[in-house]
Amino acid sequence: VRAGNVAQDRARLGWQYYGRRGLAAVLLCFLLSCIAMPEAVMAGGRKVIEVVRTVFEEYTEYHFTSRESDSTQFVPISLNYLPEGIYEAEREEHPTTLRIIFQNNAGQNILILRQSIFTESFESGYIVDTEDAQITYCMVQDEMAELITKDDRVQFVWEHGTYLITGQTRLSKEEVILILQNITL
Repeated sequence: VRAGNVAQDRARLGWQYYGRRGLAAVLLCFLLSCIAMPEAVMAGGRKVIEVVRTVFEEYTEYHFTSRESDSTQFVPISLNYLPEGIYEAEREEHPTTLRIIFQNNAGQNILILRQSIFTESFESGYIVDTEDAQITYCMVQDEMAELITKDDRVQFVWEHGTYLITGQTRLSKEEVILILQNITL
C-alpha cells in the first residue's frame, strides 16, 4: 500500500453502516433505560382497570373494564381516619361492592362511600354531575383521584388498584383527601 502497488480499499460508510450503528445505539439506550428504571417500565403492565372518561356538558361518564381474574377476592376497605363527630351509621356489603354511610351526631348523612372491584366479566359505568362544578385532581396513595365540588358537596372518583372508590360528602376537600389517604385494604 505504501509503495503504491496495491490500492487501498475504500471504507464503506454508506447509509447501511450508519443505519446499523444507529439502530444498535437506540436499542442500547432502550435496554439501559429498562435496567435503570424497571418500576417505570413495569408500571405500564400493572394497570388492570381501563377507564374511558367521556365529558358531556352536564355530566361526566366513566366506563370501567378490567383484566383482573374473576377469581379475585373482594377485600373491603378500612378507614383509619374519620373527622371527629362522624360515625358509621350503615354498612351494606355484597360479593363485589361495599357501601358505607357515615352520619354526624345530629343524624345527618355526612359521607357516603362506595367500593367496587372490577374483574374480567364485570363492566360498569359511573356518572357524575359536573355541570358548573369545580374539578380538581390530587394524588392519593400514589394514584390520581378526581374531586368534583358543586355547591356544598364534594364527590370523588378514585381508582385504587383493582378497586373503584367513589362517594360524596359535605366535608371539605382537605378532609376527603385525609380520609382517602388513610384507607387500607
